[in-house]
Amino acid sequence: MDNIISYIIIGVISIMGGMVSINLLFEKEKRKKYNNFKTAFVFFAVGIIVHVCVQYMKLDELYCDKQCVLRKTPV
Repeated sequence: MDNIISYIIIGVISIMGGMVSINLLFEKEKRKKYNNFKTAFVFFAVGIIVHVCVQYMKLDELYCDKQCVLRKTPV
């Protein structure tokens, strides 16, 4: 259940980031073309796919291991 919630959260964050990028990068005429449900769904799907790939390749654990090692070393 927690994985499903994390996938939905990542998907929503991807939608927000994608829509903000569209609004910042494109002029007003092109914005209207890309501000629709189809584009939002594509951002949602890409966010979930990237999240699954990162978990499958265990890149999140690699990052956590490196951060934990850096914090444990005395300065």
